Amino acid sequence: MKKARSWLSDKVYIADSPIEGKGLFCKQPIKKDETIAIKGGHVIDKDYFDQLPEDCRHAALQISEHLYIAPLKKDEIEHVMVYVNHSCSPNVGLKGQLSTVAMRDIEPGEELTGDYCVAYSNSHFVFACNCKKENCRKYVKSDDWKDPKLQKKYAGYFCLYQQEKIDNIRAKK
Repeated sequence: MKKARSWLSDKVYIADSPIEGKGLFCKQPIKKDETIAIKGGHVIDKDYFDQLPEDCRHAALQISEHLYIAPLKKDEIEHVMVYVNHSCSPNVGLKGQLSTVAMRDIEPGEELTGDYCVAYSNSHFVFACNCKKENCRKYVKSDDWKDPKLQKKYAGYFCLYQQEKIDNIRAKK
């Protein structure tokens, strides 16, 4: 049986990041809305996710209110990581559930970063931000997606389940 893997464009490479650990960097120009990565892993429910080792949870992507795509064992982590670090001034977002796309044209040498609010809403999700951008929120929390300013800023780049939650809130108003 093949191991779970993510797909990365030939236009990117993995290197040490000034934000944290390793990051994904542009080596050839990337156009707005171009697909950069597709997340791989195993689809699991929240109960299974909660029992995973912390390293595996860190490598997971939430794909619905109660489902995640994640490595099940530590030896799968490097194969499913997309290495997009968080930034409060990102240049990538999501399309659908698993595709990472450019939110603007990206030049060689730039680190590809995303605002994690476009995908995560679980209660485990809170951390101090290291992006050092002028508009840094300082902390990234599981309910940041509810901020109307962020909803407007990332319109079209939320994962499908987050966008559906936003649409449901707006429909109730």
